[in-house]
Amino acid sequence: MMPDFNPIHLLANVAGLAFCLMTPVYLAILILYYPNVNITTLRVTSLVGAIIGFYNMLTNFIMFPTLLWWNGVLHVPL
Repeated sequence: MMPDFNPIHLLANVAGLAFCLMTPVYLAILILYYPNVNITTLRVTSLVGAIIGFYNMLTNFIMFPTLLWWNGVLHVPL
């Protein structure tokens, strides 16, 4: 569970498939299109992201800080 800063991981990773890592990107795109965006999509994505973010912060920094702290750092933008 420690970070691996190998440059090949910038192109060959699965972060694009993880909802928790891509939620800030999705929300940024939706906010850029704000007047013409489906407001329900924006609200549901924000709510689910907040719930997952709260759960991740609780798990990574409160329940298991010695094991999962780096995973918590990755989820801070969420």
